[in-house]
Amino acid sequence: MKQPCRRFIDNSFLQTALACYALFWAVLAIHPVDRSDWFLENLLVFATASVLIPTYRKFQLSNLSYALILLFLALHAIGAHYTYAKVPMVFGSATFFICTEITLIA
Repeated sequence: MKQPCRRFIDNSFLQTALACYALFWAVLAIHPVDRSDWFLENLLVFATASVLIPTYRKFQLSNLSYALILLFLALHAIGAHYTYAKVPMVFGSATFFICTEITLIA
């Protein structure tokens, strides 16, 4: 079994994924529908980062786990930008199908 990378600098997948998410998050931070709601909902992103960053060396997850966390945070960022009630149908239907599939699996 392959040992996980011990240093962040050695994990190019995680570096690329975080850079893409940071760019995506920054674009969605520009002119959200409701700034106070956007800030409140982005507290989840800050809470997640405040747990995952300091524990990276001792408690490393797989790249798939990090990808799924970033997918969840990306969907959350879309909901925070538009507020969940006003998300365009393209994003809303994708979230609906993902949530329905997860519910059926569980």
